[in-house]
Amino acid sequence: MPSFSPPGPLLLRLSMELRRVRLESAEDNPALRNVTDVEKALRWGRGRLAAWERGQWQRPDYTLITVLLDHYGTADPDRQLILTLVDEARRTPWYNKYKDAFRSAYPGFEAAASQLRLIELMRVPGLFQTAEYAAHMVRSGQALSDDVVQQRVEARLARQNAILNREEPPQISVVIDESALRKRVGGPKVMADQARHLFELSVRGHIQLQVLPDESGPYLAMHSSFVMLDFPYGMPPSMVFVELASHDLYLDGPSEVQRHTLVFNQASLLALTPEQTRAWLATRVDQLEQRKGDHGP
Repeated sequence: MPSFSPPGPLLLRLSMELRRVRLESAEDNPALRNVTDVEKALRWGRGRLAAWERGQWQRPDYTLITVLLDHYGTADPDRQLILTLVDEARRTPWYNKYKDAFRSAYPGFEAAASQLRLIELMRVPGLFQTAEYAAHMVRSGQALSDDVVQQRVEARLARQNAILNREEPPQISVVIDESALRKRVGGPKVMADQARHLFELSVRGHIQLQVLPDESGPYLAMHSSFVMLDFPYGMPPSMVFVELASHDLYLDGPSEVQRHTLVFNQASLLALTPEQTRAWLATRVDQLEQRKGDHGP
């Protein structure tokens, strides 16, 4: 399956909107059909507008885009939408402070998504990890300094705050394989706190959490964890994110998105319901609380 490294979601949508309003305006003004003709009319350097419409940006220029919209004769609500996108794209996103902690553009896409659907096989998803659990996961199999571990944990917690606690958080549906919650990460106390945290998150109105029990048998998603992202107004189109050991994949082909949708839906049907999941988590917390003095799972 193909992979790509896409531009940030806000800039991608801005590019799509600029192209759309140009083509719509060109229905009444044929001089706007050709990007090069628009650049000449505005006395811009060759390729500037073409680059914008391809999603190639440095930093959106509010003044230049206002001039462009004036040239098109673009009125509200399209004008306001585009200028709002420009404002948002010019802001410094929360994840810029933690560039060293992220190896891809994923935080930008996640921040722009209106819906997330996750399947996690071997660990608690990063969005739902406690600080202690996250620290153990960051250290796993790696010789990292305490400063690096702290920075990565801080980045993970900042990500959680930015996504889960924003004014209009995304709808999140997550299926976690039971084995991820029985794996020993830091011992019984860490896992008890983690299970309790999952229970607390599961009662939020925008989060649907399901545990896929061992007795459910084999299922299509067993080969890989993944995240599906959907965006407002379908721009950019829905995509699938797969984190691999050496690199990340972004898949946005319609057939790939459809395939992963079927896989997610099957896992969700096989999993415990959200209510059953909360009961399972409560029981798991009790089990782990009783084991705090030992070193078992």
